[in-house]
Amino acid sequence: IGVVTVGASGTDDPEYKLIGDQFKCIADYLKWTVLFNLSFSAYAPGDLANDKSAFEEIAKAAELIK
Repeated sequence: IGVVTVGASGTDDPEYKLIGDQFKCIADYLKWTVLFNLSFSAYAPGDLANDKSAFEEIAKAAELIK
């Protein structure tokens, strides 16, 4: 699986690590492999949609799942 977390806090906020760790725990229990864990900040509607580098990073990570 891959995890993409988007929140209004900066990506240095501990919430992102907690979310990633929780998905890792679930994946381990289900014997799944976490192929990527990406975190992004988006404070206003459209912030992430307008971030070309974020979309490129997500697209590159998604290739790992194929």
